[in-house]
Amino acid sequence: MVLYMYGKQRRFLSTKTSGNLSPVNLRHDRKSNALSPFFVSLTYSFYSLFKMVTMTEETKELLEDVVNEELALEFIEEHGEEKFGEYYEQYETLVEEYGQGLVDGYIEDYFVDAVQFFEESYQGEYEGGAEFAEQMASDCGYISRDMPSWVEIDWAATWENLSYDYTEIITPNNRVAIFSNNY
Repeated sequence: MVLYMYGKQRRFLSTKTSGNLSPVNLRHDRKSNALSPFFVSLTYSFYSLFKMVTMTEETKELLEDVVNEELALEFIEEHGEEKFGEYYEQYETLVEEYGQGLVDGYIEDYFVDAVQFFEESYQGEYEGGAEFAEQMASDCGYISRDMPSWVEIDWAATWENLSYDYTEIITPNNRVAIFSNNY
């Protein structure tokens, strides 16, 4: 099925028994000029069915064991069936624990092959790199508890020095997730 606009009408192409593509009208909400949720869902279902027909038997078997089929189909579309077999189980676990936005951001920066190193390289979420630098210096014992209050440390400059070994990824809630580049 292929969704397209024809004038003000939304249509999708369907195949008849002859194999020819023919346009079919879709009902849509004229007030918001959007497709009804039913037809969007129906179109997605047909697309999912089409994708499943063209998948290998191994992938179809793996799909039977997934928790979130829609997420799995997105993963296959984005990364392919080979990567699905190799990395999806780890991906799904990470999405459940950390959220899809953060995991997808990580994959965008490090590629899907690095998903196995996500937890090892994840340093946490902060307001920014400067906060991470301060926390790291404190955790390592470089900041004395009895340091006078008049001493100021430029945490932004400290983060700049550290940023070669770390990557910042903006999370969906506008915080900064820090990942070590040395995993």
